[in-house]
Amino acid sequence: MEKKSATLLFSLAAIFLTAVEVLSISPNGVQKMKIVDMKVGDKNVPIMDNKGHASNCGKVPFNMTWTPKVLKSSGEVKVHLEYTSPHDLSSGFVNASVFFYGDSEPFLGYSSGFTCDKVKEYFPCPVKKGDRVNKTEIISNIRAISSYLGEYVAVLKVQNQDRQEMVCVNLTVTVSE
Repeated sequence: MEKKSATLLFSLAAIFLTAVEVLSISPNGVQKMKIVDMKVGDKNVPIMDNKGHASNCGKVPFNMTWTPKVLKSSGEVKVHLEYTSPHDLSSGFVNASVFFYGDSEPFLGYSSGFTCDKVKEYFPCPVKKGDRVNKTEIISNIRAISSYLGEYVAVLKVQNQDRQEMVCVNLTVTVSE
């Protein structure tokens, strides 16, 4: 079995095992099961949910979802973020890595410092400790992803000017036609 098929099989098995509750086992070995919520981070997520859910790879709490869970290059994506800044930020550092699902080495990486002048068109800057974000954005043109069909894991780490963690986001994203 090739690596991608094996990875997919094990991933599906892991999802199934975390999302099924065994209710009873009869004498002939038949099991009665029901689908339950699965855990993503510290939240229960309905298995049939059509939202993608980011997980936290750091210590700063946040909630990020996107709809639809599977991105179609001919469609749009709605992203929702709830976040409270743990520190002041007037400049900082970003480190982003993208992996093919199941790989341990990224195929794409980006690291850079930034200033408020460079990022203020994307989010308010400077940021004060305790500032809250509760925002939904619709990205209506995602055709650029049509060349990147498949499943990916993206990790985004942001630190402020004092190298304090602002957020660490882990996303598993599927792109289809």
